[in-house]
Amino acid sequence: MGNAWEIPVSDCSRDTRDSVYTDPTYNSQLKIAINEMFVEFIRIENVIHVFHKYNLRVLTEEDKEKITITDGDRERSRELLTRLAMYENWFNCLLDVLEDENVKLTHVASAFRNKRDDLNEKWLQEPEIEQDDCQVLKKEDRAPSSLIKENQRLKIKLEKEEGSHTQEKKLYKKCEEQLNNLKSDQATINKIRMEEKNNLETKLKLLKQDYEHEKKVRTETEAKMMEGVSKNDVSQSLEKLRQESEKLRRDYDNERESREDLESKIKVAEAEKLEMKHALEQEHQEKLDALKKDEKNALRGLKDEIRLLTSQLENVRKECDLKRKSCDDFEAKTKIIEAGK
Repeated sequence: MGNAWEIPVSDCSRDTRDSVYTDPTYNSQLKIAINEMFVEFIRIENVIHVFHKYNLRVLTEEDKEKITITDGDRERSRELLTRLAMYENWFNCLLDVLEDENVKLTHVASAFRNKRDDLNEKWLQEPEIEQDDCQVLKKEDRAPSSLIKENQRLKIKLEKEEGSHTQEKKLYKKCEEQLNNLKSDQATINKIRMEEKNNLETKLKLLKQDYEHEKKVRTETEAKMMEGVSKNDVSQSLEKLRQESEKLRRDYDNERESREDLESKIKVAEAEKLEMKHALEQEHQEKLDALKKDEKNALRGLKDEIRLLTSQLENVRKECDLKRKSCDDFEAKTKIIEAGK
């Protein structure tokens, strides 16, 4: 693969603008800091096709081919990170890819950003920069170590500000898109409302026209009917109606009288029915009382007969006892006589 800072021959050359990622030592330390998480969470099939969406100068077709033919997911991820680190501004491009709506690895991007911030703080606190860290500078352009250190600090701060500015720009762009969508939706709603309003107004006008036309036709029809009827016909019709009204009144009076007679007859019949009911109830009660009285008398006679029979039975029992006693005496005397013989 050669030197880590030799860019592969391709159409996508390095970004020419100054960046802190041009420092080999810083670049190597940043790659080491994110290496484990990169290998653990990132799979090339999910991200490799997204890099050119944000930076056409990062990764060539040759890089992609060599990464793809590497065996093992973790080895492919490690190869991807190694080749990414060859390009300037690779880290910001990586963050953009991870935060892409199709990749959805924002939590990994946040972790990488924290790793970078920790490394930046470490670099800002270093007392000096070694001579080996300045190999990327041309020999004739080398400056004192204090200027190099200050330059590195300024570049790191610039990278931080650019990262923050990029996030703000994305957020602003997203808000602007949402606002445009809302405006578009509101315009569509207003358009639909106007169309509905116009339709309702049109229907209302048509209904009003239909009503006016029907009213006009009805008025004309009534006028024609009135013109075709003479006064004599009207008088005859009124007389006929009056006679029919009188007849209906007489029929009503007759019907009312008949109904009153019927009601009076019904009342008389109900009174007779009530009297008959009372008479039947009284007769039934009298018969019931007589039956109860007869039953009592019969019961009393039966009791007397039972009492008489009981007395007679007692007398018979006494007679039987006397006869049994006489028999016993006779048997005793017979035994005595037999014994005397």
